[in-house]
Parts: sequence; C-alpha cells; structure tokens
Amino acid sequence: MGALRLLAAALLCAAGKPSAPIVKWAQGAQKLFLTVLLPDVEKPEVSLTSKSLSVKGVSRGKDYEVDLKFLRPINETASSYSTKTWAIVFDITKERKEPCWKRLTKGKKQPAFLKKDIEKMDYNTCQNMKEQWRETYFKAKMNGEDLFAKRRTQDEPAAEKDNKDPVRDEKQTRWKAMVQSYRDKAIRRPDATKKDKKGKKK
Repeated sequence: MGALRLLAAALLCAAGKPSAPIVKWAQGAQKLFLTVLLPDVEKPEVSLTSKSLSVKGVSRGKDYEVDLKFLRPINETASSYSTKTWAIVFDITKERKEPCWKRLTKGKKQPAFLKKDIEKMDYNTCQNMKEQWRETYFKAKMNGEDLFAKRRTQDEPAAEKDNKDPVRDEKQTRWKAMVQSYRDKAIRRPDATKKDKKGKKK
C-alpha cells in the first residue's frame, strides 16, 4: 500500500513538472541561432544573460521550461529575440569571433531536446575563423609567444571570482600551515656535496 502511494505521488509530481521544449540551434563564427519550438506560446518569460538562457511559457495548454548554460560567454546586449507563431527565435552574438563551438552547453552530454539546425549552420565563417586562428597561432609560436598563456591570464581573474569558495580556501590555508609546520620540525640531512677534508690525501 505504501509503495502504491509513493508511486502515485511520483506520478503527480511528474505531471505537474513543466516539459522541456525542442530547441534547435546553429552557429557561425560570431553568432548563435536558437529556435525554441513553442506553438502559440502564451505569456513567455525569457531571461538571457552572458552565461545562460532561460525560457518559460504555456503552449497549447501545457507548461514548458528550459534552462541552458552556454559553453562560453555571449554578448547579451548585442543579442535579440522575437516571438513567432510556432517558436521563439533568438539571434545571439558571441562575446568574441572564434571558431565554432563543439557544443552549445557546458555539459559534455547534450540534452535530448537539443537539436542541430543544419539549415542555419554557417560552416564557411567557422572554417575561415579556424584557419585564421591557426595562422595566428603558428606565427606567434615562431616568434616565441604563448597565446594560450595570454588568454588564461585574461580569463583567470573572472574564473577565480566565480569559483571563490571560503570553505575550500580555509582548508587549503590549514593544509599549507600543517605542511610548513612539519617542514620546520624535520631534521635536515647533512649536505652530501660537502667532502670531508680530513679524509682527503694531500
């Protein structure tokens, strides 16, 4: 009897949970093209930031909701969207012009509702940008420059700010202090490079 009640409660929760709509996406070197399929959508709620996209709405009497975390930052102020009869269409500008992304979202396993929009894919600009980056990389390499180090230096401050964890930082501080205390207590070995002059023949 208890198992049946739990099953019924689970079914009710599943019934009340919004479904994820089909999201078609394509890209170019500096653009993302998203189509969220929601026919006759009512009162759509859209939130677009530099890192994510959230869409909620009622389509033909059914609740839908989708949340996407982008693989890389986008420029939300230079992006736009419009509500059509069959869908909400997004024209999103990437933060920088670059070769095409390997995937849309951060997770390596892409959700089932996410589909490639082959018709809108701009393969030419992607390939051209890939060749430009490759040429720039090899030129920098010949001049002894490290482009990846520069990019890491630019991205590190923002990454450090986002990943700041007081508990983790405190643990690291304690660990370093403990290691240092053990080092201070350790008995130093005699320097093996110094020779005993007494045993040396004249």
